[in-house]
Amino acid sequence: MVQESRAQILLVEDNRINQMVALQILERAGYSADSVANAQEAIERLKRQRYGLVLMDVQMPGMDGISATRVVRDPNSGVLDHAVPIIAMTAYDAAEDRRACREAGMNAFLTKPLEVNSFLKLVQRHLKQT
Repeated sequence: MVQESRAQILLVEDNRINQMVALQILERAGYSADSVANAQEAIERLKRQRYGLVLMDVQMPGMDGISATRVVRDPNSGVLDHAVPIIAMTAYDAAEDRRACREAGMNAFLTKPLEVNSFLKLVQRHLKQT
């Protein structure tokens, strides 16, 4: 059964503190967000609900964010919206990291720790494109 989520944003973050910080920033800015702790949970959620934006941690145990993005972009994966904007969130800022994210199909790249204004501008820009 497909559910329409009231949440516009899906946050995929395995670190509980980083998850709480990002959710608090989003909520204070007036956004509604759901969160999951790993990539597999994110894929399952995206099979049941549509979101305007996914914020995807890149380094997670098990399936990483790059692999999860490839699944989301795969037209045979069963997710409801293969074109949902995905923003990578990572502590690593090397050119090869950015390239890997882009090649997997991520739309933008954020480094952690998050800088609030840049984070919110990027969220707003990608939500407007949906």
